[in-house]
Amino acid sequence: MKRLILFVLLFTVLYAETTKIDSLEIKLTETSGNVKAEIYRKLALEYRTLQQYNEAEEYCEKGIKFATDRDTLATIYYALGNIRFYNCRYEESLKAVEKCIELRQVMGDKIKLAEAIMASATVMTTIGDYDKAIQKYKTAQNIYIELNDNNGIYRTINDLSVILQQQGKLEEAVANMQNAIVLINDDNLMATAYYNLGLFCSDMSDFPNAKDYYFKALALFSELDDNKGIAGIYVALGTMYQSLNKTEKALNYYSKALQIEEYVNNNKSYSSLLSKMGNLYYSILNNEKALEYYQQALKITEKLGLKIQTGSNLNSIGTIYSDLKENDKAKFHLEKALKIAEEINSDRLKGQILINLSMLYATNYLDYTKAYQIQKQAIQTLRKINIPSNLAGALIYQALILKELNQFNAGIIHLQEAKEIIATIGDMTLQRDFHQASSEFYEAKKNFAKALSFYQKYTSLKDSIFTETTSAKISELETKHQTIKNKKEIAELKIAKLQIIKQRLFLLIFVLLLFIITIIAFYFLKLKHRLAKLLKIKVAEKNSELQKELVERQKIEKKLMDVERFLAMREISAGIAHEVKNPLTSISSATQMLQDKPITPAEEEAFLNIIAESVSIATNTIIKMLDFTKTKDIDLQKRDTKFLLNRVCKLLRGNFKSNQVTLENKNNLPNLMIDEEYIQSVFVNVINNAINAMPNGGNLTISSATNNDKLYLKFIDNGCGIKPELLEKVFNPFFTTRSDGHGLGLSIANQAMKQHGGTIEITSELNVGTTVTLIFPLIEA
Repeated sequence: MKRLILFVLLFTVLYAETTKIDSLEIKLTETSGNVKAEIYRKLALEYRTLQQYNEAEEYCEKGIKFATDRDTLATIYYALGNIRFYNCRYEESLKAVEKCIELRQVMGDKIKLAEAIMASATVMTTIGDYDKAIQKYKTAQNIYIELNDNNGIYRTINDLSVILQQQGKLEEAVANMQNAIVLINDDNLMATAYYNLGLFCSDMSDFPNAKDYYFKALALFSELDDNKGIAGIYVALGTMYQSLNKTEKALNYYSKALQIEEYVNNNKSYSSLLSKMGNLYYSILNNEKALEYYQQALKITEKLGLKIQTGSNLNSIGTIYSDLKENDKAKFHLEKALKIAEEINSDRLKGQILINLSMLYATNYLDYTKAYQIQKQAIQTLRKINIPSNLAGALIYQALILKELNQFNAGIIHLQEAKEIIATIGDMTLQRDFHQASSEFYEAKKNFAKALSFYQKYTSLKDSIFTETTSAKISELETKHQTIKNKKEIAELKIAKLQIIKQRLFLLIFVLLLFIITIIAFYFLKLKHRLAKLLKIKVAEKNSELQKELVERQKIEKKLMDVERFLAMREISAGIAHEVKNPLTSISSATQMLQDKPITPAEEEAFLNIIAESVSIATNTIIKMLDFTKTKDIDLQKRDTKFLLNRVCKLLRGNFKSNQVTLENKNNLPNLMIDEEYIQSVFVNVINNAINAMPNGGNLTISSATNNDKLYLKFIDNGCGIKPELLEKVFNPFFTTRSDGHGLGLSIANQAMKQHGGTIEITSELNVGTTVTLIFPLIEA
């Protein structure tokens, strides 16, 4: 029924447009001169509405030939620029609009001159020529000030703010918009202003204010019956919830926008939404679904001749094939996208494609030299368009490529430039990425002190971008906005009007049935309530008893662990002596060489480096020992253990990629009573051991199950395995099979699990793999 209604409405619109076109074409035979030129212009706009841009351009060009005065000619050039802009032919669009500006300047028509200058600035913004666009907007603004046109002044400030947003100057963009909003006396402009403020706040991760602005815009667009505006708000809300990892809400808003765009037959916006759906599924690692949406969007954009959108979709498809290790397909799509970006001279799109192509060569082909050359082109391209956030990200990735090429000095230069850019724009996500990359960089350089320092800064930032307070604020705003009775979504309203009589009949029947069912169910609900109350009392009593037993058990276990720790000190001391002996011997030898004979400055520097490295090794060994031996009361609180484990997996994704290890995370962990710091350390040690056991790549599977009040969390790798005679030693302090290991990771993990009333079990088969099982008690808070 819905499809039939949609078909009828679309047929009606098309019939009306066709009738209008036929009427205008009949008039062509009866007119000449400016009247004929004006009819050609109107025909061009009708064909633009039908998205037949080539026919629309032809009619504009015919109109230009018949125009006999400057006003008519300027109007047709303005329409031609508009049509070419919708057809993504930006350079030709700019030429037509500039011709309109020349004519308006001669005529002295300031209002229409300002409109043409604004159109020119919009085209320049689209192609990334921000400096010229800013000059144009300021010229138009001066004209509007002279004319005392507040709406015009606001529009220039609004468009300038959009440029500031694209340059990463978000706080300045918000301030400009908030100061300019008092100038508006038009609901359409006010709705657009709220929409842009929402976008700016969302980019700043100020999600509560973003949501508030979006709903203000939605209310105005609904009153104006503006389908395009409503769809735009739904897309913005979907994008915001996507960034908050609230997938269901994002999908809900995207689906609403898709319904509207399909209803109004806006293929360009429909394809854009399909791409956004692809982005959403890609962000949750559903590559198959993401690929499906990108390919649907690609078919539409190729059919419409939308080159920027086509290049963007090809870029996205190539990125997915790269993640799937289908390298030939990835390379084909990325190179095809790059060719389109170069054809249309889109530096923004070109920069994105070059970065993905560089990642393909670095990650999949392991051709770091080629990756470096491509990333170098990407950085040069990004410098042209002046988007600091994109440039900073590209510099960080280039530093990591240089790390693989052992060009540490060049890498440090790139990191320093990225640091300066990030300090200017204050992007917390980029700060986090910078610290993480710097930690990996200095670890590869074997400067472990700096690596640790950057890693500590990274861990302090990684959870601060979206806090629980922000989440609570978003929920509060959602509740408030649910009580505001705005107009319902346009597509749903139009369909609902056709069904209102049927709904009323169904409502009457439903109320009668509900009344009968309520009487029947009342007795059973009352009985159920009594039983539930009694059960709740019994459960509370049982939980109280279990909690007391747990406290006593923890006290006893703590005492036993203290005894075990002291008994282990003899073995630990021997281990420390063994671990520290070698660096002390190196220090002693280097010192002797410095004292015994005259040496060159180069030799002196070499011996001093040996001393510094040996001191670092000994220091790290002692720090690990202190971590193992220190006593700390655990702080048991009910935590989202699934979120904690997923966060650790994301934290270690660099290790997964560098070792070519794939992760299958099938866990479904409940909330547990844990000390978050201790258990995070356990997860990190167990996962890193699994990765190190697969130096040539492999697969790590994480799964969970419950049985008899216990949770079993398994980490299964298909690595080299552990020899049977070594298996019983893995929890011994300082026992390790790795040349660069300390042998304290599993000892510390075992100690942490015991403090939680849990255990670690390890089974292994040589050359087949190892299974590490963490066993937690299931207790209530």
